[in-house]
Amino acid sequence: MLEQTLDEFVGTLLIISHDRYFLDQTVDRIVELRDGQLTEFSGGFTDYVAAIS
Repeated sequence: MLEQTLDEFVGTLLIISHDRYFLDQTVDRIVELRDGQLTEFSGGFTDYVAAIS
């Protein structure tokens, strides 16, 4: 129910989670903060892992 509600939401959300499945289902971009630099990745968690591998 939470995933469906978030999918229908129009706007911006900051989601912090360790649940990889949940992230894949709810996000369409990931912003990584590393060493004081922000890097944006399109897609879900699986796409992020593929991009950094």
